[in-house]
Amino acid sequence: MDRAWDYAYQHHPRIIRDIQEDYSCCGFNDPVDRAFPKRFPDSCLNDPNFGFANGCRPELHSAVKDNINNLSIVAASLIAFQLLALVLGGLLAIRIPNPMEREEELREEERRLLARMNRRSDEVEDTETGRGF
Repeated sequence: MDRAWDYAYQHHPRIIRDIQEDYSCCGFNDPVDRAFPKRFPDSCLNDPNFGFANGCRPELHSAVKDNINNLSIVAASLIAFQLLALVLGGLLAIRIPNPMEREEELREEERRLLARMNRRSDEVEDTETGRGF
């Protein structure tokens, strides 16, 4: 958490400001430890708009601890979804015919269609010769 705070302090100070406002705290460990605004380190403590005497670390730690159950549920759900997708993908892969099975299916389909065409041509010949009625 310390590295994340430091990164936000260096690159995105508005995040620090928002955290300080949301959690009514100032700085990370204490009001002069990487507090917003950066130019005046103790201004967060003395500012009439802020004036918070406690650091944000305990507040953030408490917020993370409170939300750990929600994060666990989301992680477990994602793992279950991934496992389901893996099982379904495996079942689908098993059902894909190999080239020999596919060729045999095509030959069987060809035989079926040829037999059907022969029956129809026989029916047409029978009707033309008058044997069909």
